Amino acid sequence: MNRTFIFVLITILLTLSSSSQVVSGKITYNIQPIDIELDSKSDKINSLNEKIYQVAHKQSFTLEFNAIKSSFILNNLLDSSNIDEQYSKKISNLASMLITSGYNYYLNLLTKTVVLQNADGLLIEEKYDKKNWEITSESKKIADYLCYKAIYIKNYMGRNGKNISIPITAWFAPSLPYSYGPKDYNGLPGLILELQERKTIYFASLITLSKDKELEIEFPKGKTVTKEDYEKKLKAQMGM
Repeated sequence: MNRTFIFVLITILLTLSSSSQVVSGKITYNIQPIDIELDSKSDKINSLNEKIYQVAHKQSFTLEFNAIKSSFILNNLLDSSNIDEQYSKKISNLASMLITSGYNYYLNLLTKTVVLQNADGLLIEEKYDKKNWEITSESKKIADYLCYKAIYIKNYMGRNGKNISIPITAWFAPSLPYSYGPKDYNGLPGLILELQERKTIYFASLITLSKDKELEIEFPKGKTVTKEDYEKKLKAQMGM
C-alpha cells in the first residue's frame, strides 16, 4: 500500500467523520467535445463521421447507485427533428459503439456480477472485475468536490489478434465513498466524477445525493449469456 493511497484513505475517514453518510445518488455525465478526424478521401464517409461525433457530443449518461448496486445508462436525448427516425437511431448506435458506450451497465457488489445490455436488448453477464488503479497525489475540484487522479491500464485483445494497452484516467471524490463510475470502471475509494477513455471524456454535470432514502436499482429482466459465450459467437461471426 503506497503513501498516496494511505493519504487518500485518511482523507476519506476524516470526511466521513465530519459529515452524514450518503445512502444513494444519481450522477449525470455529459461528453466533452472530441477531436474529429476527417481523413477519409470520401466526402460521404467524412460527412458520416462528422454526424457521429456530433451525436456523441449530445449524448449523456446516468449513473444511479446505492450501497450494493449501480446502473449506468444512456439517456435518450438525441434531437432527431431534422433526420429520419431510423437513420437517427443508426447514427446514435454508431456513436455509442465507436465513441462512448455501446452498453448499459448494471453492477451488483453482493453477487459480484456485472450485466451488460446492448442496443438490441441482449444481456451479457460477467464476473465483477475490480480494477487495479494507481492513485496519485494530483487533485482538483469538480463541482465543489475534492477529487484525486487515478490511472488504470486497460489490456485487451484487438480485432487483429494483438494485445492492446491503453491508460484510463479517472478523477474520484473520496467524500463520496462509493466505488462506482462510468461504464464498468469501478473499484476506487470514491465516486468517479470525471473519466477519460482514449479521447472520450465523461464529466459529471449534475450530482443528486440522498441521505434519507435509498434508490432502488432495477436490473433488466431476461435470459443472459456469459461473456465467454458471447465473445465466442462474435469471433465466429468475424471468422476468427
